[in-house]
Amino acid sequence: MDISEFNNSDKYKLLMWFYLRCRMRERRRRKRFREMIRRMTTNFYTILMMSEASRRQPRSSNKQRSEETWLVLKNEASEEDFLEIFRMSRRDFYRLEGILKKRLEPKTNFLSTQEPISTEKQLASALYVLVTGRALKDAQNVFGIARSTVNRSVYRVVDALIQELMKEEIVMPSEEECGWISKAFKDSCGIPQIIGCLGTTHIPVFTPDDIKSSYMNAGHWTSIILQAVVDDKGRLRNISVNCPGSYQEAAVLMESKLFESHDSLIPNTLEDVGGTKIPYLIVGGLAYPHLSWLIKDYTETDTASIAFNAKLTKARKKIDSTFNSLKARFPILQNGSEKSHEFFPNVVIALCILHNFLLESDQPDQWAIPEDQDLINDQPPPDLYEDSPHPETLEIRDALCRHTEFL
Repeated sequence: MDISEFNNSDKYKLLMWFYLRCRMRERRRRKRFREMIRRMTTNFYTILMMSEASRRQPRSSNKQRSEETWLVLKNEASEEDFLEIFRMSRRDFYRLEGILKKRLEPKTNFLSTQEPISTEKQLASALYVLVTGRALKDAQNVFGIARSTVNRSVYRVVDALIQELMKEEIVMPSEEECGWISKAFKDSCGIPQIIGCLGTTHIPVFTPDDIKSSYMNAGHWTSIILQAVVDDKGRLRNISVNCPGSYQEAAVLMESKLFESHDSLIPNTLEDVGGTKIPYLIVGGLAYPHLSWLIKDYTETDTASIAFNAKLTKARKKIDSTFNSLKARFPILQNGSEKSHEFFPNVVIALCILHNFLLESDQPDQWAIPEDQDLINDQPPPDLYEDSPHPETLEIRDALCRHTEFL
């Protein structure tokens, strides 16, 4: 067809016909494309919903039994069994849950079809792993939740304990409290102005081979070091878990906030003892330097020095019995954990917080260890720190030795 044969009017009509035909064809193509996208999207969400629904359904009778195990443990287990598993009474468990609930409460997720894990189950599954060092798969079988969920609960509970209770539970005593504590120590060992005992304990930890030497202690096993100040009731007043097992006790002390900020942590209250002004003191062993606020044994062997050392040893037994009780209640501190060496110090801090929290309970402490009984028999030998203390520091110890010589 030769378009030159058409007049202008016919040419215009022909062009319009081609234009409209192309427009219609383009509209049909876009419509088919939108329909295809809609079907693909619908199919995707259908498959996703079916997958989520299948995940929510029990895949085996083992999961059903696991859920039943937790319900029986929660509702029907005896108080003794509950105490043995979670290392606290039901009353203390729900008291703790109430404190941590705000931080553990799951956030609403409208895109998820899974039921969120309750604060109760988060706390229970975390304690089940934390206090004894049980494997995640054991908790999975008891609580009917995935290992990843148990692991996430452990991290959340540890963080919640530190954020909510650290500043409340682990604090140095006030001036008024120091008066009560020093009186209790004086009644037990005869030495005035003592407000606490300082000591360390090694806690097993698993480390990568490339850093194992840094964590290898004198007993030839890898550990982290817990340094603590303990009062007359076995309450942890100050802790530090910053150093690997290769550190000596004096080095651990010098790395701690206690050493850095002792002036602000210990009240500046003096007592006149035989003409010498005696500040509040913390008792340490021979592994520590002799400081104006830290008193340790004589190395001399005369009768007066030996007698005074015996009194210091009696006061210092409180730190040993506290470490014993801490490890008896929480075996993970005695046996170690599969948690990384980077996160495990937070676990230790959280368990120290729980120790103090449970001291406030009206339930009898069945893990309290008498001061004359030692459960910690695998600790590396202590170091001896030889120093040249300031004369005023020695004068404080000598004045106390003279004061207690005939007691």
